[in-house]
Amino acid sequence: MSTTQHVVIVGPNLRDQSKGEFHVHAAGCADLKRNRNLKHENQSMTLEAGSLVEIVDYVYPPGDFDCEAGEFLSEFHVAPCVELNASAVA
Repeated sequence: MSTTQHVVIVGPNLRDQSKGEFHVHAAGCADLKRNRNLKHENQSMTLEAGSLVEIVDYVYPPGDFDCEAGEFLSEFHVAPCVELNASAVA
C-alpha cells in the first residue's frame, strides 16, 4: 500500500539557497507562514506526491531535462514535516 502526502514546493530563487534551490514542506506546515524565505513572493507549487523522486520529477521531468528520475534530489531541502520515502514502495 502506498502513501501520498500533499506537499508545497517553494523555489527556485530563494533568498537563502544554502539548504537547496527548492524547499519541500507538507501543506499547512507552520514554516511556510513563519519563514520569510518561504513567503509566497517566491514561486510555489503544490502536489499530491507518493515519493521524493515524484516531487523531483515534477519539477525536473526526465524527458524535458535529459536526466534520470530523481537525479536532482540534491537540489531539494525536504523538511521534517514531509513523511515520504525517496521512492515509492509498492
